[in-house]
Amino acid sequence: MNSLIREGDVRDILSKSAVLIVDDVFEKPAAGLHEALADYPDDSIYWLRGGESAKQWDQVKNVLTFLYEKRLVRDAVITVIGGGTVCDVGAFAASIYLRGVTLYLVPTTLLSMVDASVGGKTGINFQGKKNLVGTFYLAQEVVIDTLFLRSQPHQLITEGIAEIVKAGLLGDALLLDMLRDQGKNIIAGTIADEPFEDIVWRAIAVKHAIVTEDPREQGKRAFLNLGHTFAHALEAEEGRYSHGIAVAWGLRCAAHLSVYLNIATKEYYDKVRELLDIYDYPSKVSASAESLYAHMQYDKKKHGNVLRFVLQSAIGETTMVEPDEDSVLAILNEHTR
Repeated sequence: MNSLIREGDVRDILSKSAVLIVDDVFEKPAAGLHEALADYPDDSIYWLRGGESAKQWDQVKNVLTFLYEKRLVRDAVITVIGGGTVCDVGAFAASIYLRGVTLYLVPTTLLSMVDASVGGKTGINFQGKKNLVGTFYLAQEVVIDTLFLRSQPHQLITEGIAEIVKAGLLGDALLLDMLRDQGKNIIAGTIADEPFEDIVWRAIAVKHAIVTEDPREQGKRAFLNLGHTFAHALEAEEGRYSHGIAVAWGLRCAAHLSVYLNIATKEYYDKVRELLDIYDYPSKVSASAESLYAHMQYDKKKHGNVLRFVLQSAIGETTMVEPDEDSVLAILNEHTR
């Protein structure tokens, strides 16, 4: 079974929904969703504050209590409306309540549209480690409404662009060209709707194709972790680096490691680096290489005690590699300060 991913308006699914779990940024009348929710029963909306602090068991417990008090049955529809962390928490709760109830997702940030809402991964952080607890649970529908992006602050757009760069590296060289050509317009907020929507849907298509082929990460789906071994370590180490910024830094480190191990050419690394530089992603972060390496020991891709990294020999040519500790530390030392 695959999720139906379609373009639409949040109003399309409100009538089907027994309850809503909604990012609390939309409680404000000026936040863009207030009118759509005006006729929806207030006591059937659970407002959830987004951000990494939401991805904790206490928040999941609160959502489950809300669902229990609403006496939801298994064929009820839960609709989650919000950014990536809200989608993660809401979908995780839906996946374990009554062993799974019908789930719709309405991602409202660029990052959640191209990544968190696609593919059925849910989860929370545990013991300070990223996404250590979670499930595979596909939404029945994912409704993409790009109107949400029109009022998105620059920071949130930049967050999502990092995951779109990853998608392009994995399977769409033309998408990388579009990100390069439209870089100034994206940064300035002047990109026209049509090319921006094309970028969004191309990124979604890359991930959707991969997760359709490998829904439970038995093979190719692991490639979606390109850059993420570095990124998740940084997120565990430093509270001030968001997921998108960490992913961009991780993509740079992964590309550099590919060259260091003689898997890829310097030209490949230069292409990745130059694209990331257009969006002013950091090349160095304030962290200890040794501490970051210690966080990597909790990476979910490990086989036994061996760390595995998703690396590339070229754009679109991806593989899993088990580099030695000294090589990883060499790259970390190059990209920390």
